Amino acid sequence: MSETIRIAELANLITQEIGDFLKWTIHPENDLDFPCLMKPQHFVGAAETADKTHPTDLVIFYDDPYENKRVFLNTDLKSYASDSIGYKVVKEWLISITKGTVCSLASAEWKQRYGIEGSYDIRGLLFVYNHDGRFDKPFYSFIHDYPNPPHVGPGRAPARFHLKDLNVPANIKIHIIEPLLIDSILSIKHDLNVLRTEQKVPRSDAYAPISFFYPNRQRFKSRITPQECPATIELISGPFFIMNYDNYTDFEPNPLEPANPTIIQKSRGNIIYYKESGSTVDEFIYLIETLMMYELISENCETRIRHCARDKASTAMQNFHAAIEKYCVMWDYSDSMKNIFNRIEFAEVTIIQKIFCNQKIDRSPVQE
Repeated sequence: MSETIRIAELANLITQEIGDFLKWTIHPENDLDFPCLMKPQHFVGAAETADKTHPTDLVIFYDDPYENKRVFLNTDLKSYASDSIGYKVVKEWLISITKGTVCSLASAEWKQRYGIEGSYDIRGLLFVYNHDGRFDKPFYSFIHDYPNPPHVGPGRAPARFHLKDLNVPANIKIHIIEPLLIDSILSIKHDLNVLRTEQKVPRSDAYAPISFFYPNRQRFKSRITPQECPATIELISGPFFIMNYDNYTDFEPNPLEPANPTIIQKSRGNIIYYKESGSTVDEFIYLIETLMMYELISENCETRIRHCARDKASTAMQNFHAAIEKYCVMWDYSDSMKNIFNRIEFAEVTIIQKIFCNQKIDRSPVQE
């Protein structure tokens, strides 16, 4: 029972600290098992009549603004110390969530429990929280298939596994929210609150909603408004994402007439949270080109780039300004256009960590 309570409490904290900010919903049912439908394939030596189950710690769902489907994330929730997170356990966790998600797709019990109907997409999510705050490398460093920097220094290179070892079917998507991404989300949430307090952006949705930005697509109509759009897991996992807001009215205190504050009209704006190191000029040229393609840099628009990376290059700001200069030369921009570029604010985001819990949380992935 205590394990169940810890998972329920952690799920509630995740809802408050991450889910609400990303506009995700977490189903109230958590920490439940459901029958395995492929026992011989999922359990070595098991018969079809064996009593085998898969765990679902929690189910997260949101409406995808492009697919017009409700995405359900069958989530395996972990809390581990940094010394306990290695390639072997990560591989085991991913294999376990893959098997569970395969069965959830075909399980009438699972779908009924979580109210799944209409147009939907069921995926797996491995959510790993590092409760001592010392895990400082991406999970993808455990996977051969992803580019990694060459091993340097004494000793053998760290062990890794191949994606093919996970046996993920072609129709299944598996996502990972790992410690570094959790820190990034929490840091962005905190930074946005700082910008609100400093009145650099709308102080609350009562002034103007700040929304996750999705470019328009031809021959596509979303069933939700821009203000309702959640941050998809693809959006938060990318190298950067954009939030924007419309023109709004703000107020400043009027010492001469306290009852009549000064009305100020403020322009629309964009906030770009950039998560790469910023070590090259070319990466910022790509970013600028993307913003120009989406028509996000203009005269009557405030643009802020917030550098939110754990390993920030010491020359990131210089590289950004060099990219602006190079980009303006490439396109032979006028002085007035150069002034618009030079008004872009570039600032660092402080990476923060928040303690959800200080103990290991992990149920057995299967019921033997």
